[in-house]
Amino acid sequence: MRVVTLTTNGIATGPEDEMAQGMADETLLGRAATLEDVGYASVFAASDGARSVTAATINISGGALVDR
Repeated sequence: MRVVTLTTNGIATGPEDEMAQGMADETLLGRAATLEDVGYASVFAASDGARSVTAATINISGGALVDR
């Protein structure tokens, strides 16, 4: 069994959303994660390409959450 966690700083649902802009301002990339970003990361985590990944967190926060 593998355990992989996906973490975001929130999901932007629309560019006109004031909250989405606030999330984007907190990131190193200048944009918040989208549902598409979460989908891509999920597909990777479930794929054979990640078969050695376990007890890990995939950080898709755009740099808002920095591992130390």
